[in-house]
Amino acid sequence: NVMQGDIIERYQKWCRSVKHFEFNGWCLGGVGVNLTNLVSAIAVFIDEIDLFDKNIHLVHSLGTSKIIEFIVLSQFQKSLIDIGSSIQVTTDSSSPNNASRFGTYYTHGDLKDTSFKQIHIPKAKLGGSYALTPGIGGLPKTASCDEWLSDCYTWDDLESYSNDLNVVMVLHGYGVFMDVKRIIDELIYGHPYLRDQMLSPDSINMINIINEMVTESLNGTPATKTYAKYSQVISAVSYRNDKNQLSIQRNSDFF
Repeated sequence: NVMQGDIIERYQKWCRSVKHFEFNGWCLGGVGVNLTNLVSAIAVFIDEIDLFDKNIHLVHSLGTSKIIEFIVLSQFQKSLIDIGSSIQVTTDSSSPNNASRFGTYYTHGDLKDTSFKQIHIPKAKLGGSYALTPGIGGLPKTASCDEWLSDCYTWDDLESYSNDLNVVMVLHGYGVFMDVKRIIDELIYGHPYLRDQMLSPDSINMINIINEMVTESLNGTPATKTYAKYSQVISAVSYRNDKNQLSIQRNSDFF
């Protein structure tokens, strides 16, 4: 089932209306808008769903495109494991697919300012300052998958921005996302001293909040109450994170 909403009360109303049906998992909808929505949905999920129900196999976050969201979801998974829950946390993202249409090429993720960095790949046939020199180099290899992706396109593909090149850019983008997610998981499950040096104070705050929401729910404190306790912190982190995000701008010279 999909639990749709944007604030605590709407997520609660949706969840309580359908949770009596038998499902093997849940999707959290509306969470890709901002961090506040995601944490609201997680709080309601913790309160309304039996975290030890063996019939609930997963909770899926619909549309994750920000590093801070990957951090939150990774900590949510760890916290569930720590309390003995077998629920698996999963997610998806369409951002690499959407970005490639405008020539956006992800290069890496910055864990400190929680943003994905990008460059613009022009059509070589445009000429002028955007022209690429035929036969010199290719797409920068910044993801772990790029060694084999580099054999999947030619200079002609790059020059004409062919469908094959678009596929390569999409797969590269997902490769960058997966590389960042892997590093985040290693930090979340690693030593806090090392983790805290690589992540921002905002990220550390969110890690602690998510963990408190899960663990304190076992002691009778609703996760939504913990959310309310830190609501101003969550809103501030969400606001700062949104300001840091890269917006995909359509360059009229590209097409």
